Amino acid sequence: MILDDFGVTFSEDYKILVKGNMDLEEYTVPVGTEVIGKDAWGKMDKLKAIHLPEGLRVIEPLAFSGCMGLSTIQLPSTLEEIGPYAFEFTMLRAVIVPEGITVLRNDVFGECFGLQTVVLPTSLEFIEDYAFCSCPSPQLVLLSSDRKLKSIAQNAFDGSNAIFLVLYELQKSYMEAFPAHNDRFFGVNIIKGKEEAEVFSPQGEVVGKIRVQMADSASS
Repeated sequence: MILDDFGVTFSEDYKILVKGNMDLEEYTVPVGTEVIGKDAWGKMDKLKAIHLPEGLRVIEPLAFSGCMGLSTIQLPSTLEEIGPYAFEFTMLRAVIVPEGITVLRNDVFGECFGLQTVVLPTSLEFIEDYAFCSCPSPQLVLLSSDRKLKSIAQNAFDGSNAIFLVLYELQKSYMEAFPAHNDRFFGVNIIKGKEEAEVFSPQGEVVGKIRVQMADSASS
C-alpha cells in the first residue's frame, strides 16, 4: 500500500483508492485511478467534495456510505459499475448517472434524504432492492426514446415518493410493464421547437411544464 501526500491510501500501482483520509473536506482523485475501493470513504462525514477523474471504472460497495457532508458529485463518463450502498446516507442533491451503467444496485442511493433529481442513462436495465428507499421525493429522469428498463424491484422505492419522468409516448408502456410502480410514471410531452415539455400525471392530467433535453441527443 502507498500513502499519498494527503494521507489517502492506494494500491502499489495507484489504480485502486483503498482508503480515504477522515480529516479531508475536499479531495481530487488522481488521474490513473480506476477503482474506488469498498468502504474507502465510508462514514467520513467531513468530506464535502470529491473530484473523480475520467478513466475511473468502478465505485465499489459502501464507497461513500455515510458521507453526510457530501452534497454534490460528478460521475465520470468512463464509469462501468456502481456497487451496492455506494452513496447511501449521503446528502447528494442531484446525480447524473453516466451512460454504460446498466444496473442500480441494492440501496445505492438509499436514505439520501436531500436527493432531488437523478438523470438516468439510456443504458439502464435493472433497478435493484431499496435503490432509492427513504429518499423523500426525487425525480428520476429517463428520457430515452425506447424502453430498455427491464426490471424494477418491488421494494426499490420503499419509504419514497419518487417519480419517473419518461417520454409521453412511452408512459403507457412503462406503466404496463411495471404495474407495482405504475403510479410513478409521469409522461413528458416535448413541445416541438422548444426545450420545454408538458408533464402528464399517470391519470393523464397536465400537471406542469419543465425544461428538458433529450438524453439520446445529450449522449451523442
